[in-house]
Amino acid sequence: MALPRHLQSGQADSGDYWPGFVDALATLLLVIVFEMIISFRSRNKCLSWFNAFHFLCLALTILRLTFWLFCLIPWRWTHMEFYCLYWLPSPIQFANISLLALFYSQVLLGGRRSRTWWYAAATLYVLATLAMFCFTIL
Repeated sequence: MALPRHLQSGQADSGDYWPGFVDALATLLLVIVFEMIISFRSRNKCLSWFNAFHFLCLALTILRLTFWLFCLIPWRWTHMEFYCLYWLPSPIQFANISLLALFYSQVLLGGRRSRTWWYAAATLYVLATLAMFCFTIL
């Protein structure tokens, strides 16, 4: 098996490796925070679909960015830290996609939906998200 090019020529690794996806995640984090600031300054409802979606995106991005930053620095991982930072974004992503499904069902049904339907859908959403978190943790 051939050695990497920097080892073949006798040059030492400079250790200046910074992958572009970390920069992309950091930029995404700034965009989400900027969108949330605009939303709150325009006095939108705090419990809107828009804010819930962006809050979940913010949590997802922070967890992913933390994981990849800890992968880049010399860090002694405990098993629990690695497990939590690696797997916890999955249920948050599931909650985000489920939230989109709830939003589009509200848009499609419009004024035809009843309060009973809303409580049933919200209960199902919370239970499915909690089940996904429990499945991930166990």
